[in-house]
Amino acid sequence: MSRRFAAPLTAVDRVGTCTATRVEAVKEIVADDPYLAGHYPDFTIYPGVFTLESVHQAVRLWAREHRGGGATADLVRIDSLSFAAPLLPGDTLHIGCDVAGDADDPHLVRVRARCTRGDGTLAARATLGLRIREEGDSAPAPGAVPASGTAPAPAPGGTRAPGAAPVLDHAPVLDHAAVRRVLPHRHPVLLVDEVAELVPGEHVVATKAVAGSEPCYADLAEDLPGSAYAYPASLLVESFGQSGAVLWLRTAEAAGTPVRGTLVFGSARDVSITGSARPGQVLRHVVRIDRTIGDNVLMEGEIWAGGERIATVGSVLAAVRGGLSAAAP
Repeated sequence: MSRRFAAPLTAVDRVGTCTATRVEAVKEIVADDPYLAGHYPDFTIYPGVFTLESVHQAVRLWAREHRGGGATADLVRIDSLSFAAPLLPGDTLHIGCDVAGDADDPHLVRVRARCTRGDGTLAARATLGLRIREEGDSAPAPGAVPASGTAPAPAPGGTRAPGAAPVLDHAPVLDHAAVRRVLPHRHPVLLVDEVAELVPGEHVVATKAVAGSEPCYADLAEDLPGSAYAYPASLLVESFGQSGAVLWLRTAEAAGTPVRGTLVFGSARDVSITGSARPGQVLRHVVRIDRTIGDNVLMEGEIWAGGERIATVGSVLAAVRGGLSAAAP
């Protein structure tokens, strides 16, 4: 079935309850879903951001039902997102979302989501903001003013801040072959092309070119407006997280304490998505280490496209886990 929006996969298989204030849906985790083969080749696991995608698609279906057949929903805020247990092929993801209007903006809805596995184990929680719009209307373009009314900040002093310019002016620190030696991800979910700047313990600037040939565009219907080609928010977050993983892994290596185990996405807070990227643009992720706590690292930063900041990330938690299993937190 063709889609009306770009998405990495069909993240909702069926909808149960769908009232004015709640939507419940189900996603069966199968090994041959798009992107899963590369996450990870030796141990397939449903990416945490795809749980976010499942919630997003459930709310999109809610919008069509309760805001009109031409309505869709764009993810604009991640107030909080945390993961409690992994999802493996054969698991069933149950998505439950409470949806409420916003007192100050009739086009904004606030969503509280609780996701569980088929055995009742908590998999994830999220508090999100989504903007409802008509399908033919333009999605936020890069550089769009966020809901708070503040415009994206320019590079300080008129000089190039990390990530502020869309074109590299020097050779990459890590080319794609080197990135593959650092990250365990593989095609098609390896979402870092190269690293432009890297200071262990401090920051990284990494790039990802958005191409129209990517799997997220494979099932789009014909004759859709340009807004349908906005790169999925879930993949934006995943690409940012992978850039942070490069920073953390190289930081640990430089300190002489290489990471033993798998670096996993633990949580995210205060993420604001104020624009979008389309095929032909280059994403530039600026990721900074905030602090480390044992085997955990907190990072923050921005995502740029076409020279404009399209997202800010207040906090992402990455954690090292050894021996992941169906029961591992």
